Amino acid sequence: QGVNFATENLLSVSKTDNSSSNESSTISKTSLVNTNSSTSSDSSSSIAKVAKQVLPSVVAIDVTEEQVSYDFFRQSQSSESTGTASGIIVAEKNNKLYIATNNHVVADAKTVKVRFGDAAKEKSQGLSSNSQNSDKDSNSTDSYEAKVKGTDSVSDLAIIEVEKSNLSDQVKNNIKIATIGNSDDLEVGDEVIAIGNALG
Repeated sequence: QGVNFATENLLSVSKTDNSSSNESSTISKTSLVNTNSSTSSDSSSSIAKVAKQVLPSVVAIDVTEEQVSYDFFRQSQSSESTGTASGIIVAEKNNKLYIATNNHVVADAKTVKVRFGDAAKEKSQGLSSNSQNSDKDSNSTDSYEAKVKGTDSVSDLAIIEVEKSNLSDQVKNNIKIATIGNSDDLEVGDEVIAIGNALG
């Protein structure tokens, strides 16, 4: 329900509206996976299926913030800090991708950048500068500028926007828009799977 709230209230995009007028191609959507199981082995298998479907929709979000501190003489000093968090691709509209994240991630950010797919995984594993990856497509570790489009501090939700035209063909082919379920169908005691960027 949180993601539905973010897209419908902060972005004015309904959960069924992923229209992309005047676009030659669109990003595919994830499929819903039935996680009902009767055995532990079935449960493990269903978790793997969910991860396989959802991971192309998960992104890493890098932010920079300016922090102000004061010394003993009350002189202010500013410094720049960085942080990393997770987001979910939830909509595509008018050649833009929209990503849901937490408000506290972007509330005080000076810059916001997004890494998709393998680029997010490589940095979280500390492989971005590894020489064995030097022969890969240079776009695989690119990050893309994002704009904050809407925030809600009470629900701690935010929507950020990335220009789809800036993405490499490799990124477009590897990412998916998350298919959002309905939390009203859940009951207390149901299993929940948390998937996100390792550093976020």
